[in-house]
Amino acid sequence: MRRPKPNLKSIQKALQKLEQNNFLNERRRRLYNRKYRKSLFFISVWVGRILYFSLFIIVCSTHEIIKTTRPEVLTKCEIEEYLGHSRKGSYRVTEVALETQYGHYFAELIDVDLPKLVSGDTVTIARNYYGKSIFFTQPSWSVRYGLTNHLIIYSFILFPTFISFFFNDGFDRFTDKLLLLIWAANIIAIGLYFLTDF
Repeated sequence: MRRPKPNLKSIQKALQKLEQNNFLNERRRRLYNRKYRKSLFFISVWVGRILYFSLFIIVCSTHEIIKTTRPEVLTKCEIEEYLGHSRKGSYRVTEVALETQYGHYFAELIDVDLPKLVSGDTVTIARNYYGKSIFFTQPSWSVRYGLTNHLIIYSFILFPTFISFFFNDGFDRFTDKLLLLIWAANIIAIGLYFLTDF
């Protein structure tokens, strides 16, 4: 049995109903988002991201400013060298793990000739305004060598945090999960940088 062909009137009625449903869905979304953007969750995430960006700018502009230096005696010193490879060619990586009476330090140096360093030597550790160890050297050296710290972790989530500003639709359940994940990452990064010794 053949289905009857839809006439012009029924097509117009179906299009009108579809348009009305779209209008109602859009209105529902708009009203929900107005309420969602005033919620404690959304405001907390927004403040967390703004705080993260503000602190990132401050930290990046002041990270390598030395506030204090302290001589520390090496109780353990491990140095490993290996060749790394990239499209531009090979390069030499020197991994340095230092342990002193005050803590542990790590450095990854690329194509650098590190002077001889052994347990019992005294090294000078430079720290910034936030108490982060940033360089190590010796009085007889003319060069300072950078130490690895949590600024790298702080930088990793910069791009995802920026992208998350475009996710503001509370009607989409994926938005909540993404914003919660970014908010947690921001808090952890801030905590790791400002509240830990490393």
